[in-house]
Amino acid sequence: MVVLSGTPALAEYVSVYVGTVNNLAFWQVEVAAVRLLTPTYAVNASVNPDVNDWAMSLSSDGGSGGALIPGLYPADLVGWNGVWFAYTTFYLPADALFPRIDVEPRPLHSLPDSRYATDDRATLQLNRMDPCAGMNGAGWMYERDYGPIAGQMNTQMSGSDLHPCFFQNSDHMTIDSIHGATFWFGHLNFLGLWVNNTGTFDPNAPSQPFGSTDLTYAAFDASVSYYIDTGTSVPEPHVFWLVLTGVGLMSARRWRHS
Repeated sequence: MVVLSGTPALAEYVSVYVGTVNNLAFWQVEVAAVRLLTPTYAVNASVNPDVNDWAMSLSSDGGSGGALIPGLYPADLVGWNGVWFAYTTFYLPADALFPRIDVEPRPLHSLPDSRYATDDRATLQLNRMDPCAGMNGAGWMYERDYGPIAGQMNTQMSGSDLHPCFFQNSDHMTIDSIHGATFWFGHLNFLGLWVNNTGTFDPNAPSQPFGSTDLTYAAFDASVSYYIDTGTSVPEPHVFWLVLTGVGLMSARRWRHS
């Protein structure tokens, strides 16, 4: 228990993991046509030694040569624009206090313990927020060693709609109200990830379909945390995960930025 400044009662701290590490069953993927797929395969160390089975992808090896995730077929990727979207959900109690999401990206590919890797680039989105604005450094670049950089992201499932996005080279990011985040209290919240395949390190390159040697994957650590006033309710952490419920799946199409 901790005593929170400005609150009349003791409060209990709650933390729920929402990242991709050993957690792919709680994520869903949309790619090409609108569909809800579970990223069954994790990119392994033979593809990238920094990933170590932490990353979700569209295929078994993270590339165009691997087996596609169940429900996705080669014909679906004909004319694909190189953009895919993944999301997970978490329930935030109506009486939650000071909610935040702490993300641990480590995009320097030279780090052997890196738990954030993206090919080619990605940005997070909370609920209906603009995925490239309103948060403390919305996006990250993979395979860039020289600090923060401006770039562009395509966040359209079809066509091309590149818009400015600032990418951090940071080992930590906090998403909270101080940084412009809007949480939905008493409801499911959606944490989404837009991934662009570009085939180049150029931060302004348009997204594009798989080339013969292209890879596309994403991985990161993240936890949602908040406090509960113990005078009103005691949280039951196991009820927070409603990812696979009907309401979560039906709400996703209405929620995601399109």
